[in-house]
Amino acid sequence: MVVSVIASTTNGRPLSEETLDKTIDACNRVLALDSAKKKIYDFLESRIGYKSPNLSAVAGSVNAAKLLGMACWETEGANRIVEAQYD
Repeated sequence: MVVSVIASTTNGRPLSEETLDKTIDACNRVLALDSAKKKIYDFLESRIGYKSPNLSAVAGSVNAAKLLGMACWETEGANRIVEAQYD
């Protein structure tokens, strides 16, 4: 994850309490999603040799898990899981 800091080029106005709370909440959600993604990739990596041995042999278990994770993420089911978790 890449975070850019441009504080030195801003006017330096403090955020309102509401805006600050929303920003912190958004950051926490991003961190939670990143953590969930890592858990999914770790799980897929540990199982990929059993579920897709050919892909694992060609691409390696880490890359195969990432490919499978990206393919699953694009499906409707992954979106429903994320929406249900934050509703």
